Amino acid sequence: MLRPEAVSVTDAGQANTLKATVEQISYQGSIANLHGRLTDGSTLVASVPPDTLRGLSPGAAANLAIRANAMRWFDGSQ
Repeated sequence: MLRPEAVSVTDAGQANTLKATVEQISYQGSIANLHGRLTDGSTLVASVPPDTLRGLSPGAAANLAIRANAMRWFDGSQ
């Protein structure tokens, strides 16, 4: 499980970074939700301050960083 607020938009080359294509951005006041599609076809949402999007728009490439302490792994037996 990964919560959207644990994902941020960052520069390439940082730890725990995934490449994504921006599919949609929805602005909700002080938060923007960036919906991205990863190279394996899965999707990921980042809830970030709007000013961190630096002009990103649908179709653009984005680097999404995940806070390592925010990741939770489940083995499927629960």
